[in-house]
Amino acid sequence: TDVEIGTTLVTVNVAAVVTVQLPEALGNPTIPQSLLGLPVTIVDIGGNANTFNITILPATGETISSLAQLVISTNFGAYVLLPDVENGGWTMQ
Repeated sequence: TDVEIGTTLVTVNVAAVVTVQLPEALGNPTIPQSLLGLPVTIVDIGGNANTFNITILPATGETISSLAQLVISTNFGAYVLLPDVENGGWTMQ
């Protein structure tokens, strides 16, 4: 699942392994300022993550709090991620 810039909530409700691809966090002058810097919440609303993990990947060359990926492996687990529009990458809130 690719997350589009401006998306603030990603809900997962499937009994299958899911990969969530975050957009590039580094500021882009072609993107409206109102969409930059918005947090993204990714949540397992189906309660399946313990069996079917949800992997969250940053854009190529970026990280999430210095990690190459995050995994939601707890039923009903969630992460709130903030983009670093100046340096690129994401941080956990």
